[in-house]
Amino acid sequence: MKTILIASLCAFWAVSFSLACVHAIGVGVAEGDIGAAALAVVQSLVAMLFAWCGVSAVLGERRKDGVVQNLARLAVAGAAIALAAMVLVGESAMSGGSVAAQFAALGVTYLVMKAEMVHDLSPLSPVRMEDPARQMARSAASGTVLAHLSGRRVTAENDA
Repeated sequence: MKTILIASLCAFWAVSFSLACVHAIGVGVAEGDIGAAALAVVQSLVAMLFAWCGVSAVLGERRKDGVVQNLARLAVAGAAIALAAMVLVGESAMSGGSVAAQFAALGVTYLVMKAEMVHDLSPLSPVRMEDPARQMARSAASGTVLAHLSGRRVTAENDA
Protein backbone atom coordinates (compact mmCIF):
# COMPACT_ATOMS: atom_id res chain seq x y z
CA MET A 1 0.00 0.00 0.00
CA LYS A 2 2.76 2.42 0.90
CA THR A 3 4.56 1.80 -2.36
CA ILE A 4 1.37 2.39 -4.31
CA LEU A 5 0.68 5.68 -2.53
CA ILE A 6 4.19 7.04 -3.00
CA ALA A 7 4.37 5.85 -6.61
CA SER A 8 0.98 7.33 -7.49
CA LEU A 9 1.86 10.70 -5.93
CA CYS A 10 5.12 10.73 -7.86
CA ALA A 11 3.32 9.73 -11.07
CA PHE A 12 0.75 12.51 -10.61
CA TRP A 13 3.40 15.19 -10.20
CA ALA A 14 5.57 13.75 -12.99
CA VAL A 15 2.63 13.86 -15.41
CA SER A 16 1.60 17.34 -14.23
CA PHE A 17 5.06 18.78 -14.76
CA SER A 18 5.46 16.94 -18.07
CA LEU A 19 2.24 18.48 -19.38
CA ALA A 20 3.32 21.89 -18.09
CA CYS A 21 6.64 21.38 -19.87
CA VAL A 22 4.89 20.58 -23.15
CA HIS A 23 2.75 23.71 -22.73
CA ALA A 24 5.81 25.85 -21.98
CA ILE A 25 7.60 24.45 -25.04
CA GLY A 26 4.58 25.32 -27.18
CA VAL A 27 4.49 28.87 -25.81
CA GLY A 28 8.27 29.22 -26.17
CA VAL A 29 8.26 28.09 -29.80
CA ALA A 30 5.18 30.11 -30.76
CA GLU A 31 6.33 33.36 -29.17
CA GLY A 32 10.10 32.87 -29.25
CA ASP A 33 10.20 33.40 -25.49
CA ILE A 34 13.46 32.30 -23.88
CA GLY A 35 11.95 32.41 -20.39
CA ALA A 36 9.32 29.85 -21.40
CA ALA A 37 12.02 27.62 -22.89
CA ALA A 38 14.07 27.79 -19.67
CA LEU A 39 10.92 27.05 -17.69
CA ALA A 40 10.30 24.01 -19.87
CA VAL A 41 13.76 22.68 -19.01
CA VAL A 42 13.15 23.18 -15.28
CA GLN A 43 9.75 21.49 -15.51
CA SER A 44 11.18 18.53 -17.41
CA LEU A 45 13.87 18.09 -14.75
CA VAL A 46 11.24 18.16 -12.00
CA ALA A 47 9.12 15.63 -13.89
CA MET A 48 12.18 13.40 -14.23
CA LEU A 49 12.92 13.67 -10.48
CA PHE A 50 9.36 12.67 -9.57
CA ALA A 51 9.48 9.78 -12.05
CA TRP A 52 12.83 8.62 -10.60
CA CYS A 53 11.42 8.84 -7.08
CA GLY A 54 8.38 6.77 -8.07
CA VAL A 55 10.44 4.08 -9.79
CA SER A 56 12.78 3.89 -6.80
CA ALA A 57 9.83 3.47 -4.46
CA VAL A 58 8.40 0.67 -6.60
CA LEU A 59 11.76 -1.10 -6.77
CA GLY A 60 12.09 -1.00 -2.99
CA GLU A 61 14.98 1.45 -2.76
CA ARG A 62 13.43 3.25 0.20
CA ARG A 63 14.92 0.79 2.65
CA LYS A 64 18.46 1.61 1.56
CA ASP A 65 19.96 4.78 2.98
CA GLY A 66 16.82 6.89 2.45
CA VAL A 67 17.18 7.06 -1.33
CA VAL A 68 13.50 7.72 -1.94
CA GLN A 69 13.33 10.26 0.88
CA ASN A 70 16.24 12.20 -0.63
CA LEU A 71 14.71 12.01 -4.12
CA ALA A 72 11.34 13.16 -2.76
CA ARG A 73 13.01 16.10 -1.03
CA LEU A 74 14.83 17.08 -4.25
CA ALA A 75 11.72 16.67 -6.39
CA VAL A 76 9.53 18.78 -4.09
CA ALA A 77 12.21 21.48 -3.80
CA GLY A 78 12.59 21.51 -7.59
CA ALA A 79 8.83 21.70 -7.99
CA ALA A 80 8.68 24.68 -5.61
CA ILE A 81 11.41 26.40 -7.63
CA ALA A 82 9.55 25.60 -10.87
CA LEU A 83 6.30 27.02 -9.47
CA ALA A 84 8.13 30.16 -8.33
CA ALA A 85 9.68 30.45 -11.80
CA MET A 86 6.22 30.10 -13.34
CA VAL A 87 5.07 33.07 -11.28
CA LEU A 88 8.14 35.10 -12.31
CA VAL A 89 7.82 34.26 -16.00
CA GLY A 90 4.10 34.94 -15.90
CA GLU A 91 3.11 31.46 -16.99
CA SER A 92 -0.34 30.38 -15.87
CA ALA A 93 -0.48 27.77 -13.13
CA MET A 94 -0.59 24.08 -14.03
CA SER A 95 -4.00 22.53 -14.62
CA GLY A 96 -5.83 25.79 -14.01
CA GLY A 97 -5.31 25.88 -10.23
CA SER A 98 -3.87 28.73 -8.24
CA VAL A 99 -0.18 28.72 -7.43
CA ALA A 100 -0.90 28.86 -3.69
CA ALA A 101 -3.02 25.71 -3.93
CA GLN A 102 -0.26 23.97 -5.85
CA PHE A 103 2.34 24.97 -3.25
CA ALA A 104 0.02 23.60 -0.56
CA ALA A 105 -0.49 20.38 -2.55
CA LEU A 106 3.27 19.96 -2.91
CA GLY A 107 3.73 20.45 0.83
CA VAL A 108 1.04 17.92 1.64
CA THR A 109 2.53 15.49 -0.88
CA TYR A 110 5.93 15.74 0.78
CA LEU A 111 4.47 15.28 4.25
CA VAL A 112 2.48 12.22 3.16
CA MET A 113 5.51 10.69 1.44
CA LYS A 114 7.72 11.36 4.46
CA ALA A 115 5.14 9.90 6.85
CA GLU A 116 4.79 6.77 4.70
CA MET A 117 8.57 6.32 4.56
CA VAL A 118 8.95 6.76 8.32
CA HIS A 119 6.08 4.35 8.90
CA ASP A 120 7.72 1.85 6.53
CA LEU A 121 10.92 1.86 8.57
CA SER A 122 9.11 0.95 11.79
CA PRO A 123 8.41 -2.73 12.38
CA LEU A 124 4.89 -3.69 11.40
CA SER A 125 4.56 -6.78 13.55
CA PRO A 126 6.04 -7.81 16.89
CA VAL A 127 8.95 -10.20 17.02
CA ARG A 128 7.81 -13.59 15.87
CA MET A 129 7.90 -16.17 18.63
CA GLU A 130 9.15 -19.61 17.77
CA ASP A 131 7.27 -22.82 18.47
CA PRO A 132 8.41 -24.39 21.74
CA ALA A 133 8.88 -27.76 19.99
CA ARG A 134 11.04 -26.19 17.29
CA GLN A 135 13.08 -24.33 19.90
CA MET A 136 13.67 -27.52 21.92
CA ALA A 137 14.63 -29.45 18.77
CA ARG A 138 17.06 -26.71 17.75
CA SER A 139 18.71 -26.62 21.19
CA ALA A 140 18.96 -30.43 21.28
CA ALA A 141 20.57 -30.48 17.84
CA SER A 142 22.92 -27.70 18.86
CA GLY A 143 23.88 -29.58 22.03
CA THR A 144 24.52 -32.76 20.04
CA VAL A 145 26.71 -30.97 17.51
CA LEU A 146 28.69 -29.26 20.26
CA ALA A 147 29.13 -32.58 22.07
CA HIS A 148 30.43 -34.25 18.92
CA LEU A 149 32.80 -31.37 18.25
CA SER A 150 34.18 -31.46 21.78
CA GLY A 151 34.59 -35.25 21.74
CA ARG A 152 32.14 -35.96 24.55
CA ARG A 153 29.83 -38.88 24.32
CA VAL A 154 26.16 -38.04 24.27
CA THR A 155 23.96 -40.34 26.32
CA ALA A 156 20.44 -40.15 27.60
CA GLU A 157 21.76 -39.66 31.14
CA ASN A 158 23.75 -36.54 30.10
CA ASP A 159 20.68 -34.97 28.53
CA ALA A 160 18.49 -35.48 31.60
